[in-house]
Amino acid sequence: MKSAAVLILVASVLGTNGETFHIDAGRLVGLRVGDTGAVFYELTVRDEVRRVEVGSATVAAVEDATATLEAPAGKQVREGYRVEFSVPAARLDRRQVIPRPADEAVELRAQLEGAEARIRELERELESSRGARTELERSLDLARAGQSTARRSSDEQAELLRAAEQQARDFEERLVASKMHAGEALAELQAELGAAQAKTALLEAEIEATRVEAVEPAPAQTDPQPATPQLPTKPPAVESKAVKPPATVEPPAEAEVAPIVQFDPAEGMTRLESGRYAIGLPVSEASFYNQTPRFSRQIDGLWIDSLPVMTEDFVRVSGAAPPPGEGGFQTGVTFAEAAAYCGAIGKRLPTEVEWEAAFTSSPLEAQPSMLEWTSSWYEAYPGNDRVEVDYGQRFRVIRASSGSRRDRRYMVPTDRDGSVGFRCLRPDSPE
Repeated sequence: MKSAAVLILVASVLGTNGETFHIDAGRLVGLRVGDTGAVFYELTVRDEVRRVEVGSATVAAVEDATATLEAPAGKQVREGYRVEFSVPAARLDRRQVIPRPADEAVELRAQLEGAEARIRELERELESSRGARTELERSLDLARAGQSTARRSSDEQAELLRAAEQQARDFEERLVASKMHAGEALAELQAELGAAQAKTALLEAEIEATRVEAVEPAPAQTDPQPATPQLPTKPPAVESKAVKPPATVEPPAEAEVAPIVQFDPAEGMTRLESGRYAIGLPVSEASFYNQTPRFSRQIDGLWIDSLPVMTEDFVRVSGAAPPPGEGGFQTGVTFAEAAAYCGAIGKRLPTEVEWEAAFTSSPLEAQPSMLEWTSSWYEAYPGNDRVEVDYGQRFRVIRASSGSRRDRRYMVPTDRDGSVGFRCLRPDSPE
């Protein structure tokens, strides 16, 4: 007997609330109440990503696109942790994922047609009542004409007349009330039908997207965490290489400027020519959610340090004597200290966009596991709509200067870290 096929689903923790936490996956990707998943996070050590297990968590409540889980006993779950589930493939059948909003639309449409038929029936009854009223009026005329010869008393005739008139009024009032109620019901059904049709289209799009993600999971995108630096014992030699803006497809790039190979050995700086440069990564290549989407930015020509600032230079200019980093590079400085050093020698810190353009286009030397200050606040890239509580003017961006992942991290400007150094740049145009 064959076992049922299962799919591996990895969800991200959106937030925590004491003994429970929320993830960005739910009924649409096959989760059910009672399912159990493995909670873990990833730690980068010497450019190697390691998985650290936290414990098992059980789904306590599930919505279409989110779920609430009970945290592992005695364990703390943080935002950015991940949960791995084994989900039966059969649960991805659309008929099991959602309560068929398309069927709800069909049912509402049937109710709408029934209401319209009821209105037509009431209109026929109204015409019929008008005919009946005409007959009653003729009867009343005959009654009035025959009063002199009728054997009934005048009181009986008056009572009959009042009863007939009241009956006609009551019938007309009921008919008007029924028609008003039917009109209100028709308007409500039309509104519900439109909402159901919109919900159907949205859910169908989400189901298609989650089916693709469940079968071919996107690269892990977790919250960036600072890494401990592992620096070389001495700085590598600086080579002279060409600087050229990389090609980009989205958004359309302006005409690129043909670069000139320039290197100033006396200043120890490398040239970045004016041009339009690609920043960020496509979703398919990103390791973290904050590295996307890919966009382009026009950058004016500038010179940037080929190496991070050395401790001997920092001490000579600032007069301070902080502990040096490995390999002679100055680390463990605050953002203000780094910015003050650059300003004292007629330079400044690079923005995040300038830093990435230089590192992806120039022959800059990078130190393993070393991070570098930029002057930019930690914000979402243009077109990234993910809500992140850390975005805003609270953290400065620090960038990883080695490896192919191009990690985008952040730190409180007044903090110090032994893995964080910096380098300076000098723009062509005075600022």
